Amino acid sequence: MAKLIPIILLILFAMSCIGCTEKIQTDVDNSEGNQTLASTSVQPVIKEHTLDDDIKVTVLKTTFLNKLKTADPGCFFVIATIEMNNTGNTTYNINPNMWALEWDEMMYSPDIPATYADGINHPQTIADNELLVSPGGHKIFQIVYQLQSALSTEPNPEYSIVYLGE
Repeated sequence: MAKLIPIILLILFAMSCIGCTEKIQTDVDNSEGNQTLASTSVQPVIKEHTLDDDIKVTVLKTTFLNKLKTADPGCFFVIATIEMNNTGNTTYNINPNMWALEWDEMMYSPDIPATYADGINHPQTIADNELLVSPGGHKIFQIVYQLQSALSTEPNPEYSIVYLGE
């Protein structure tokens, strides 16, 4: 019986080694005599291009734009500065009506007169070609939104800019 224990352990060890090894296929290149390991190619993960890849947004809260334009009582302005580097293949329109502000889970349309007020960086044009940012284009522009103070949480509201175009 004492002689069987080492033999049984040897058999168990051999079986565990066989079970833990992987079978590797090799292709033999007959011209040079080298062995190469066959491998399967790994498919890269392709991330879909989104608007968030192209824009950087900063916001400023204020009640005063210039001498002629102040926020309505109980309201404040949010000036969204949008820096766009269009790295995709979509053309964006910077017409203010194409952009909405999501602020504390509520959507807001732009304040068009405030967006075109003096001191706000937005093209003062109606020519469509000046409002388009083509692929490879770069533009910095501002859009103004007016919000009610009572609907905003403080001190760090969640916000995002939403493009309403295609």
